[in-house]
Amino acid sequence: LAFDLYNNNPDREKIKVELEKSDDWFSINPTSATSEAPTGEVSDEIEYDTTTVEVTLDRTALSGDAVEGRIEITGRRLKKRKVSVFAEPPYEAISLSSPTLNIGGEENYLDITLTNVNKKGGRLDVFATPDSSWIDISRTAITLDGYNAAATLVIGAKRSILTGGYHEGQVLFEAAGFVPQVLHVFVFQPYQAIVTSNQSLDFGLNERPMLLKCGTAMRNSSHLPLAPILQQTGLKCCRLRSAAPHQPPPLTPCLHNRSRPTTNARYW
Repeated sequence: LAFDLYNNNPDREKIKVELEKSDDWFSINPTSATSEAPTGEVSDEIEYDTTTVEVTLDRTALSGDAVEGRIEITGRRLKKRKVSVFAEPPYEAISLSSPTLNIGGEENYLDITLTNVNKKGGRLDVFATPDSSWIDISRTAITLDGYNAAATLVIGAKRSILTGGYHEGQVLFEAAGFVPQVLHVFVFQPYQAIVTSNQSLDFGLNERPMLLKCGTAMRNSSHLPLAPILQQTGLKCCRLRSAAPHQPPPLTPCLHNRSRPTTNARYW
């Protein structure tokens, strides 16, 4: 917050004042000011030499109930003035090492560090609550013993209950009497796109074509290109594209062995 300080006495050419605060839980800037006498004769046209004083509250320096402080303004041959400063809970105590966690397709768990940044409080009991069932937390009750005490949590994704795509959730960290903190959790779950009728084809000495039903399990995708995948298997497909699942069943490509393999040809 801020307030303006200025010389309201046209008979005082210049005044200089000092500002002093009563407590450490707020700061003031500047701590001194000089103001020239106002100019102009008509009230609407009077100009004042104004100094804006900024008051900054440090919520990590408070705990418990509402508090009141004051700013005293003094100067030579001037009557002392007082400005009251008020603050009330909730105050701040929980700090997160990062506001977000991004869990990629190859990761399952990441770390997050909680720190007690409240200078006045002692022991801090923090409770973590996820808003989604797929968010996994190593523990939901954390105790931080005093200022600057820290604890590391492991947060991950239960991939077995996730569908393919991007997912977003939150973890709420709360401590009684203090401002809660929210951790945003993002995860990418790889799509289970390709389904097949069987996992192996054994040609042996047989050169006749064998059938393998393959398609896509992605209902929100119009077509899935299979050619780049088949080029890596040594198999030849009659049709190289599969539509999203519907009635009738997925496409049935016809696969031929190119080189009469003697071992199983697998297609996943």
